[in-house]
Amino acid sequence: MTANTAPVELQNKAAASLLDAGSLPFAIALLRANDGKVVFANHLMSVIMRCRADAMRGKTITGLYDDGQQRSEAFKLLKKNSFVAPKQLKISNFENNSLTVTAASSLLKYQNQLCILVAFQTPSTDASNIKRLQIAIKRHNMALQAAQIGIWSWDLMSNKIAWDDTMHNLFGIKSGCFTGRQREFLDYVLPEDREEQREISKRYYQEGGKFDTKFRIMRPDGETRVIINRGEATKNNQDIVVSVVGVCWDVTENFALSAKIEHQALHDPLTGLLNRFEMQQRLADLLHSLSAEPSENTFCYFDLDRFKVVNDTYGHEAGDELLRQIAEHL
Repeated sequence: MTANTAPVELQNKAAASLLDAGSLPFAIALLRANDGKVVFANHLMSVIMRCRADAMRGKTITGLYDDGQQRSEAFKLLKKNSFVAPKQLKISNFENNSLTVTAASSLLKYQNQLCILVAFQTPSTDASNIKRLQIAIKRHNMALQAAQIGIWSWDLMSNKIAWDDTMHNLFGIKSGCFTGRQREFLDYVLPEDREEQREISKRYYQEGGKFDTKFRIMRPDGETRVIINRGEATKNNQDIVVSVVGVCWDVTENFALSAKIEHQALHDPLTGLLNRFEMQQRLADLLHSLSAEPSENTFCYFDLDRFKVVNDTYGHEAGDELLRQIAEHL
């Protein structure tokens, strides 16, 4: 750049629109030249700094022209050349995490203020941290595979759903066969559960947040499985849901065992009919509902005359068989 180049003048709305464009791969901040406080930050900067863009305004970023001497030296350079080549800086985000960034600077006017524009890409990480991260990711993936937990993501901008290999296994199809359409996913869900899943999808698509659902699927081999689905829908800085990430795992055996235990707790093991506790509970519920909405009902009580004679004469096995046959007719 030529010496004594005048600072670029940016129109307020146009500048904000341009600098915050999602296509820009840079974290960008405008700092007031006199005190280093933020007057503008784009979305990527807010992600890296762990602070909403609007909440950053009026604050200084530790290590980023927050020191008067640092600003003075930069200002002298920027007065001679309106662009300063990238250099490494150590900064801290608003969660007090230390970051190393390679930042380029420029001088410009924004909202009638002289500002320093700072731009950098995603913070660099030293080799040891990268190695630790790779090991952690590998262990995480091994744990997910061992537990047969599938991972899926839904990009709402392209309306495509991505499944990992475990998701394909859970649904009984070959890896890569899922086309990524929501309609195809719903086709696997049993008709009785399908509408509920459609409404749940619509809700987190509109509102975001976490979800925890359970549904049944029919695999291509005809087997019915019970699936748990948990995840979270994330929003961009315009409060619009842009992606959903979740995990699924098979709980068919647990579900069947739970249903069996519940059945055993509420039914007589000999006849399979409701036991006394559950019968009394249902009768109490019925009487309570009748008190709210009176109607005509009939209660039948059956008694087996001389049942003790059968037990005493032919033994308890015969008595049990008699009870079973009567239960079948009931």
